[in-house]
Amino acid sequence: MADIPEKIIGHWCNIEQYRMLQRCSARQDMTEWNEWRRANPNEEVRLQGAKFTGFFMKEANFDSAYCEGAYFYNTVLEDACFNFSNIEYAKFTFCSLFKSGFKWSECDYSVFFSCNLRFINLHNASCSFVEFYVSDCRDSVFRGTRCETAAFKKSMLQGADFSTAWLSHETRMFKCAVDERTNFSNTSLVSVNVEPGIRAFLERNIRRLSWIEWYGDTWQRKLTTSPVRLFWWLSDYGYSTRRVLGVFALLIVTFAGLYTLFPEWLMIGSKPLPTDRVDWLFHFSRLFGGAGFDLEVANFWQMLSFAASTMVTLGFSNINVAVSPEGEPSGWGMAVVSLNLMAGYFMLAILVTRLAILFQTLGPVTKPSRMGAGVDKQRNPDRR
Repeated sequence: MADIPEKIIGHWCNIEQYRMLQRCSARQDMTEWNEWRRANPNEEVRLQGAKFTGFFMKEANFDSAYCEGAYFYNTVLEDACFNFSNIEYAKFTFCSLFKSGFKWSECDYSVFFSCNLRFINLHNASCSFVEFYVSDCRDSVFRGTRCETAAFKKSMLQGADFSTAWLSHETRMFKCAVDERTNFSNTSLVSVNVEPGIRAFLERNIRRLSWIEWYGDTWQRKLTTSPVRLFWWLSDYGYSTRRVLGVFALLIVTFAGLYTLFPEWLMIGSKPLPTDRVDWLFHFSRLFGGAGFDLEVANFWQMLSFAASTMVTLGFSNINVAVSPEGEPSGWGMAVVSLNLMAGYFMLAILVTRLAILFQTLGPVTKPSRMGAGVDKQRNPDRR
């Protein structure tokens, strides 16, 4: 943290205003303060350099206040309003600022250490050289916030909205926790100092949120965009190689199973596929009083090779769609083999997309469950 200018330390603090806050804190009721603010809207609030250790100031109105260099320790500021205020060089330690508002405020050089900042609103605030250290910033709003030189260290950013925030190569994010709701849309994320794995995950979030917005909510849009939805779902928006390969393998096994159960759809050269009788199914049916039936199936491993080679559009040996003695091809055979071929093209396109995204990343994508370790370890047990 930069040194606080000498003119801020201990100066310009209105002692009457400070004592009023002391009285309200002792009663844990900010009615007197808030009514005074409403009755005196043009009265400047001067609390520069003031120390608020252990104060209870829930729902306090600090809009347009001057709090430069103020020190808040173990302070309850839930639902407090700091909109259009000046809190440069202020320090918040073990404070609860749940749902507090800092819209259009000047927060430069401030420090938030181990604070509850859930749902705070920093829309269009200035946060140059601000440090968020071991703080809970889940579901907070940083839209349009100037964070070019801000630092987020071991903080929780799940659900935080950084869309249109001002970022630069001096913005730092170190061991922070994010999830699929963390939004860095319309920002220069590429210039931020952040672990490559987290950057890759945040880029995936940007793709996901952008496409979800494009999908629309009407049933017509859902219907017309369903192929695109399927395309991106199969790769988890270019994030999951495992899902792509898993679906690839599942489709191959599915088509191989169909070919095995219905060998009459295919033929080798001009001859039917060799089949084997499933004896156990015949005896199983007789065991329960059935008349028994035969089931002739093809060799599964041979069909697995055919399904895999068709999936990658290479073909396999001389296996083709079965043709009747009259010269008519099997309708079901043509339909299933064509579907097998189209599914292969579709999955290969998804795999190539995933590999292209993978080659552009600087490291393996970090899973959200492994991010932000140690965020809760330095919390003050006495903090509300």
